[in-house]
Amino acid sequence: MTTTDQVRDFEQDARHERLSDAVTKALAGLSARYARNPEAPFAIFEGGVFGGAVVLLSRTNTTAAEVADLLEEIAEQFRSVPADVGAVETRPN
Repeated sequence: MTTTDQVRDFEQDARHERLSDAVTKALAGLSARYARNPEAPFAIFEGGVFGGAVVLLSRTNTTAAEVADLLEEIAEQFRSVPADVGAVETRPN
């Protein structure tokens, strides 16, 4: 039997996934916009990471240490991504 809390959690997870995908695609879209700038991929990455951290720190009760822990978790996920993967749709799970 599915409880109301389980449905709410599923809906919340689905919203989170949609928002995260939209941000991922927006950042990836910047690559085309700045395609002539060889520094753009690194700047987009750095800006995305720092921008995300600023949002967490300013709009939630998340601490800098918790942001660092989250970044470490994400880094571990990326370590498992095959080296030949580069598609925009690919995100570690």
